[in-house]
Amino acid sequence: MQLTVFVAFPIHVWSIVSMLHAVPSLVLSMTPNEILGSWAYNMTFTLLETTIVLLFVLVVGIALSIRVDTTTFITLSSFLLTEIALMRFLFVALVDVFSSVRILIPACLFILILTVIFVPKNRKWNDITHAIATRFAVLTYIYIFIDVVGVIIVIVRLV
Repeated sequence: MQLTVFVAFPIHVWSIVSMLHAVPSLVLSMTPNEILGSWAYNMTFTLLETTIVLLFVLVVGIALSIRVDTTTFITLSSFLLTEIALMRFLFVALVDVFSSVRILIPACLFILILTVIFVPKNRKWNDITHAIATRFAVLTYIYIFIDVVGVIIVIVRLV
């Protein structure tokens, strides 16, 4: 459950924010049915992206299960997924500010390396990530339900 929350929640927040950002122009140029269809395609691809990322994380977890404790892997991957999602948000926002990406990429890599070094050494992080995942679980599963509704709308529109 914890990995699902840390994979799905940032992807869905990004998808919803980007969709809401486009709503004013969509309202002026599309009918309500077309807006619903656009939203449904957005949610369908969000579900696809969530599934692909979750499968990738699970495959890495299975590959590393021999060397790494399961609890440590879940905590570390939760932190890394959250950091990557935040970097994705910040990268889009800061690319316009900085003329060069040469500053951003080393800073992001430095943060990821620090996480890999320090998170597995402290068991308190496991409790923190579990508490966060517990609080966001219901909202994440509502998002996934909305994705399934989007898939149903896409199927109905295609048939």
